[in-house]
Amino acid sequence: MKKGKSGKVTAVANKKRTPQQARGREPGKRSNPEFEQVTAYLQKDLYKSVKIALIEQDRSREFSALVSELLTDWLGKAGTKAR
Repeated sequence: MKKGKSGKVTAVANKKRTPQQARGREPGKRSNPEFEQVTAYLQKDLYKSVKIALIEQDRSREFSALVSELLTDWLGKAGTKAR
């Protein structure tokens, strides 16, 4: 038994975690030094249409992946490579 923040005694399950469970979630883009958060202003209707299209076409694709792909293509057309 364990006393919680509220002062009530609660039962604590003695669960053993597998090594994979003990790690928790995989690190995200926010904690990855290869990514940088940026801000851009888009018209509301455009952003809404893009979100809807992403959901309808490919639920696993993220908005940031689309933006990265478009910017990489743009750099290629401009004759510049991503660094």
